[in-house]
Formats: sequence, C-alpha cells, structure tokens
Amino acid sequence: MEATKMKKLILTVTVAMMILATSCGDTAPKPPSNAGVSTAAQPDFSTEKGIAEYLAGTWTFMNIQQDNNFTGCTMTIAADLNVTLSFYQNNPKKDKGRYKGRITFDKIFADGEESPDVLCIDLEGGKSDFFFRHETVYDGKQVLSLCFAGNGEAIFHNMEMNGDRVFLFEKEIDEQPYSELHKNSEFYAVYWGGNHDAIWLDDVIPNAATAAVAIFYPATMACYKNDLRQSVLYPISSVATWDIANNKGLIPSGLYAVKTNQQGEIIAISNIKPHTDPLLEAAIDATFKAELSMGQYSYEDHIHLKYKQPVNGYKVEVAFLPQEAIYDKISGWATLRFKNQTTGEERRIGTSYFAVSWRNFPDIFKNQDQLLSMAENEELGLIAKGQTYNLDYKFFENPGMTDKEFILSHPFFYGEYPFFFADVNFDGKDELLLTNFGQGQRGCSSYTVFSIAPDGSFQLMTEAPFDRLDDFSTIDRENKQIILPAHNSAEDYSETVYRLSEL
Repeated sequence: MEATKMKKLILTVTVAMMILATSCGDTAPKPPSNAGVSTAAQPDFSTEKGIAEYLAGTWTFMNIQQDNNFTGCTMTIAADLNVTLSFYQNNPKKDKGRYKGRITFDKIFADGEESPDVLCIDLEGGKSDFFFRHETVYDGKQVLSLCFAGNGEAIFHNMEMNGDRVFLFEKEIDEQPYSELHKNSEFYAVYWGGNHDAIWLDDVIPNAATAAVAIFYPATMACYKNDLRQSVLYPISSVATWDIANNKGLIPSGLYAVKTNQQGEIIAISNIKPHTDPLLEAAIDATFKAELSMGQYSYEDHIHLKYKQPVNGYKVEVAFLPQEAIYDKISGWATLRFKNQTTGEERRIGTSYFAVSWRNFPDIFKNQDQLLSMAENEELGLIAKGQTYNLDYKFFENPGMTDKEFILSHPFFYGEYPFFFADVNFDGKDELLLTNFGQGQRGCSSYTVFSIAPDGSFQLMTEAPFDRLDDFSTIDRENKQIILPAHNSAEDYSETVYRLSEL
C-alpha cells in the first residue's frame, strides 16, 4: 500500500461483475518535453469535500483483458454525489441497463476524527460494498479501483471480474503526470498503458501491506507501497528484451520488474514471479498472515496444510481452523492459497466448509472414535496451534478402479477431496471445484465452481446449473449434459437437465 496515508474507501452499489482491461492506442505516445515536472495534482482524501471532488465526473470501465466482446460500464458521479451506472455490451453495441442512486459516506476502519473511508451507493434494488483506491494518473487520466468487500448484494453481476474482486475505472482529466525517468536502474513498476514504442509505468516498492483494508486486495496489489501514485512515460529501447508471462503482453495494473539504460529507455521488463523473488514472496506471505489475523483468530491459531504434490499446476497451501467433526472428517473455516508453478501468481479462496480426513493427522488421531470423542468434548480447538502438516493429495484408494474410471463413475469424488479440477462445462478446460462438505441435499456435499480466466484468476460461476452442483448431480460427458435431481422427500423427486447448447 502507500507509505503516506492513503484513504481506504468502500463503494456500496447494486448492479453487476466484470473483466478489467484497457486498450493501448494505435499511435505511439510521445515522451513529454517537460519530463521531470509533475503537473498532476494528488487527490485529497482528508475531507468529504476532497473525496467528492475526486469522484465527480464520468468514469469508464477498463477492459484490461482486451476482449472485444466485453460488457462494460460508465459510472457518472455528479457534484452532489448522485450517481448513474450505465451498462453496455461492446460487440455488438447494446444497452444493458441503467441504474441511478446516490452516494453517502460512512466509516469502517476510520475513527471519529478521520475522514470517511466508506462510500455507500444506494441504487434501485439494493447496494454492495467496495473498497475504493486511487491507483495512478497516466496520459491525462485518473485510475480508481473498486474492490468487492463481500457485503451487500453482488454488484456488476452481468460483467466479468478479473477474479481478484477488483474493478478498474478511468476518468479523463486536464493534468499530465510528468516526472523523472529512472535511468540506468532496476525497479518494480505497475504498467498502465502504451504500445511497442513507449509505456506508462508507476514505480512501486514491494512491501507487506499494513493498512487493514489492504489485505482485501489481491496479493500482487496489496504487497507493494506507492508513495506517489503517478505514472511516467518510458520510451522503449530498440534492443529491449521482453520476458512476459505466457507471451501475452503487458496487462494494465500488472506488477513488473523493469530495467532501463542511461537514457531512461526500457531495455528489459519481466512479469513478477514471486517464487523467484524473495522480497516479493515475503511481502505476499506477510499479507496472507495479516489477512488471517483480521478476525477472531490469529495466523498462529490455524493448522497449516501443505500439499506435497502440485495439483493441476498449482502449489497449494491451506490455513485451516478446525471447528467440528462430521463422520470421518474434520471440518471448519479455511483459506486456500493456490500458487501457479509457472508464473508464480497467487490466488486465494476462503470457505467455511473445508474438510479433511482424520487420517491426515496420525500424530493426533489414532482412529475415528478418538476424533468423535474429541469433538464431543469440544477439544478440536486444541489441535489448531500453528502446526504444519505436509499432506498427500490422494486421500483414498479405489480397489479395482483407476483414477480415470473413478472420475467417470463419480466426477465429484463423493466429497473426499476438499478441492479438485475438472471440466464441468464441456469447454475442454478444467474448472476449479471447491467442496462444501455436508452442505448439499440430504447431507451430501455441494460444490462451488470457479472458471479459470486467461490471466489465471478464478472467477465464480454463479449461473445454473453450476451454482447447484452436489453429489446427486450427474455430469454426462458423453451427451454433454448436466442433470440436477431434487430430492424433496422419498415421494417427491424431480430432475432438471441442462444440455451443452443451453449452458
């Protein structure tokens, strides 16, 4: 986060979920003639008046995925804090709804003497909470981020999100951010736009976030501080070497390692890989621990699980807080951390229904009866004392049946795996399924499904049938259909069939 105190704000709105992206211009931006002189005023978040002045204007959703068919949003905020959200489909051009409301101020992390840190936008139908942050100024634009805080109704549900709960908007301003170039230097920076001739970079310092609101942002956005949120236009050397993850180019809001020559031209830029960067890795770990310490329990209160084997290309760790015993499982709250082995990017998911077998803890449990006895005497908390366990991902044996045969016979593993990857929408790509142990109909497990975006982020699939999968569901790969049964009673049974053409 910032070294200087940056206001943490929350937007409360009701409307929809999106893809973050910004397109680069066709013509090369020219380096400024007055480089070294900053004409961009820094926002004033110390008063309600300053916050209102910053917000006033028309903000446009940034399509950082560069998807021509994206659904976008224009957010117009008046000086009196009335707000209009206009949703649209880009290709083909089509209006997708307009919502009006009003912004009011509130406080969550701010105390009585501080300016508001929450914006509440009441629209027709409800509201939702978003942390708000000024990100940068570049090329005559201001950029703000809205980070879903999990409160209220889901907003932007008809748009795709970048999987990290953050939505980026930009507003045109009259000022230009011209500052000194870093010459003959190596540094970290966030990319905001440009093309093959010159790009806008905002230099940052990797550092564990200390502000409480910071931990709600994605790890790569929360683990750096930014003293001056202002970008600089860097020319690119003709001998520059490029090492961008997956060869897909630079992504606005992405964090990169940069190297320049004596003229301030970029000669190398590479996507950050935390597993090869001890400083950034330490910052992400500290942010992760801070997030776990936000609630009633500290990081040291949890059991820490590390899977020995990579799972679908991810190194997986879990911070687990056991709460109860169900059958042969220990269930409770958990945060799962997925780290891509190729890019080093990290994603986290929280759940209240994580469950593993007592057999994973031979030093604590000798048999299932001991587990149930400990649960009956409310002693499960005794095992949550910061221990680390290295687990095998394979929990059980299937006599006479290969893993592939078992998957075909039951794609959800009967709740035995707390998470797994499988293609459940027949698009040829795996989705991530998180097991909600014991939360399905008749006491079976249900499953939360996340698609995996091109940038590696996890995006919650909220549409039917993926929002209602449980152990009774059938994934018919041969006929490319999903069957959802409803067991209301022994005599009340029905089925709903979803075919690929309808999914």
